[in-house]
Amino acid sequence: MIRTKIETQTDARIIARLGAKLNVPTNLTLSLISGGVNLAWEDQSSGRAYTEIWGKSDAGNYQLLSIVAKGISTKIDMIDPVAVRTYKIRSWLGSIYSPFTADVSIEMLGAEMIRNGSFANTSEWTLGTGWSISGGMANCDGSQTGSSDIYQENYMSVGLTYQFTYTLDLIAGSIQSWSGDMFAKRAKSGTHTIMFKVTSASLITITADADFIGTISNVSLKRILNPSVLYDNSFRFYDYEDTNSIIKDETDKVSAWGDKNGQINAIILQADTAKQPTLEADGLGFDGIDDFMQSNAFALSQPTSLFVVFKQRSWDLDSCILDGNTIGSGSLVQNATSPGTRAYAGAFSLEPNSLELDEWGIVKIVFNGASSKLQIDRMIPYTGDFGAGNMGGITIGAYGNGTFSSDIVVKAIITRPAVLLSSEEESIYAYLQNRYLPDVVEDYGLGDSIGFGATYGTQSFFKVATKAKGTVLRNYSVGGYWLTHIVTRYAENKDYMNRKGRIFIQVGTNDILHGTGIDATWNAEYRALIEQMIADKFIPANIYVTTPPYYSTRTAQNEVIRGYLNQMAIDYGIRSVDMITPTLAGGGDTLLTDTVHPNAEGVVIMGNTLLSAVT
Repeated sequence: MIRTKIETQTDARIIARLGAKLNVPTNLTLSLISGGVNLAWEDQSSGRAYTEIWGKSDAGNYQLLSIVAKGISTKIDMIDPVAVRTYKIRSWLGSIYSPFTADVSIEMLGAEMIRNGSFANTSEWTLGTGWSISGGMANCDGSQTGSSDIYQENYMSVGLTYQFTYTLDLIAGSIQSWSGDMFAKRAKSGTHTIMFKVTSASLITITADADFIGTISNVSLKRILNPSVLYDNSFRFYDYEDTNSIIKDETDKVSAWGDKNGQINAIILQADTAKQPTLEADGLGFDGIDDFMQSNAFALSQPTSLFVVFKQRSWDLDSCILDGNTIGSGSLVQNATSPGTRAYAGAFSLEPNSLELDEWGIVKIVFNGASSKLQIDRMIPYTGDFGAGNMGGITIGAYGNGTFSSDIVVKAIITRPAVLLSSEEESIYAYLQNRYLPDVVEDYGLGDSIGFGATYGTQSFFKVATKAKGTVLRNYSVGGYWLTHIVTRYAENKDYMNRKGRIFIQVGTNDILHGTGIDATWNAEYRALIEQMIADKFIPANIYVTTPPYYSTRTAQNEVIRGYLNQMAIDYGIRSVDMITPTLAGGGDTLLTDTVHPNAEGVVIMGNTLLSAVT
């Protein structure tokens, strides 16, 4: 801060009038605004003093951020408000400083998790004795003879922190809320906010005591996010929404994409206008012909962690989504079969369950020799030895030598030359999901090669239904699997599955052809799988069990499967979907290209049949 001689002399006269003391500012408040944080306070020095703004991240130390000349508010420009979440201020004039204010922090919240928290109707909530819903409130009339609950399923993750809020209008008694742990009783009208860490999976519940009469309204549950780890200077963070970090021309062709943390040597560049990506409404679009961008070389050696928020618009064998500064030094490649992607730094990872075409997702990669990892969204991660290559920079949209361009759209990229703690990894993933993909609804496929989509261009009939419903399919199906494998597959992946999503199950053909057949043991194993899903808090009405398609030599076994599934629907409240009747009517044996897998017409018939059953 440059100050003139006149200002200095003026300060001296003010100090003489004030004596040797400045009063601490009062009522410091923070609010999130576009591009940063707004601070406001009440000055106690009659407008004569300067105000120092100090801030820190959760793990860091306080640093002086700004000096405000004789004001009572200011905006702190932030890469993201979580970079600095805690603030304090003090008055300053010449050599005199007031005490600091108390620390004031901003809590960053994720997406709303309560369904129908406004009580617009009676959906989503289960009501105990005395409870009813009307007029935008849940009402308890006191007719309960003991404690009585209003609750709904929650989808919180054990170990993470959440904020639960509701408004109470009390006439008599008290209520208590809980989710795994009981929280203090509330016996006073007003808005109540509880911040808590989840210790066990449970319902989100409000319990009225035997004497309670009153209403609750405006119920909200949000995750408290804390990705302040992102702002360690060892991170490189590229964000398409940060217009200050992007240089583009009048046609939106991008020539430079900068790191949000301000590391000059990490800027990703493309000087050739013919090869520049386009800044589109939802990200940087690379054309799959010759578009790519590349940074200058900088230190990025193993172990290296990466996050990429992107979608594949099309798939072409060996096209490269992301690489290091030289070819194959740390790559994410379209490989195996569509829409498969593999990581490579000298050796390929196994093919994971990849993002479907035109679906957004978050890919996490750790290049760390024999302990490398590749994970698509919350699917089971694949680990192994991906090679010892060191990226030494970043290339987007092609290999490090500019070849094998990919047709993709990218929202964000994060890199760090380190293995992250699991808590840091989860925090960053949740931040990216809530910021860039808040409206993504996931459905899940469990099945054999028919569910996977083998033979017909890897198009799954599950995908026909989810695309029409506007949801994202996370397909855990694998060719060659029968029921025993499906049970194991579910156990491996259930912790990555959102309890609000639908589950589609297609199994039976391989049990007939290669397994132990369709009998009472098979039925018991299938029923046990459904019971486990319900015990794991999946909604029964969101579980869809589908028969195999018609084939003449398997008619008897398929009929047994249909009978078993229909009975499960009655017993458990799940949904049984008959694929035998529509595929027989649509062409029978001619719909199966190799006596097992449906052709293009068969996929559409099965997909539309599933779609008609989905609510």
